[in-house]
Amino acid sequence: MKVGGIILAGGSGSRFGSLIPKQFLQLGGKSILEYSIEKFKEEIDYIVIVANKDFLDEAGKLVSGPSMEVTAGGPSRQISVLNGLKRFLDKNIEIIAIHDGVRPLFSLSLLKRSIAHAHDFGSAVPAVRVHGTLVISEDGKKISGYVDRVRAREVQTPQVFKFGPIYQAHLKAAALGIDDCTDDSRLFEMNGSQADIIEGEEHNIKITTPFDLVMAGELLKLRGKDGKHDQNKGGR
Repeated sequence: MKVGGIILAGGSGSRFGSLIPKQFLQLGGKSILEYSIEKFKEEIDYIVIVANKDFLDEAGKLVSGPSMEVTAGGPSRQISVLNGLKRFLDKNIEIIAIHDGVRPLFSLSLLKRSIAHAHDFGSAVPAVRVHGTLVISEDGKKISGYVDRVRAREVQTPQVFKFGPIYQAHLKAAALGIDDCTDDSRLFEMNGSQADIIEGEEHNIKITTPFDLVMAGELLKLRGKDGKHDQNKGGR
């Protein structure tokens, strides 16, 4: 089984309020992006980092060896993923893992479980239960409905799929003029496939705001900076 990995690092840092994209900010002595790269290198045969076109050189500094490359992202997350998928067309990849580079704290065991599940069943989407009350507001001012939190889940990455179906899902969306879908499992479902949920990790947070970065730093201190918290470290 040959596994490919896409790490999305195309953000500009505008929402975060930093001069450089947040994936290049420091966390525990290295960039946020490096955490994902290091774990992917343990389990994945070929890695494509999809970076902001203005920061290709910065991302390129993290590339080591012939089994990694950097390519430019697009104007949306969805287009960036498709750009990454196209880099695998000549690499005989069976399984593809797609990950947001600003989720540095996922465990190696989550990546291994996701790959194994996708190999057996076609897809693996990590998700965690929602603990708070979720409401719907049509105008942002008044509550117009409530979400049943018993059934609600918050999805995470890495999301892992058989390569062919997720590539075809992206191609179909592009042909239909859809270019702003923010989650690969949604495109997978829109193409007629049902995505499998696997248990995610509470600490697998996405760093979107300065508060998230502080929180990630504290979680990192609790879990150990060197990643020894990951179980079953090593190759497939």
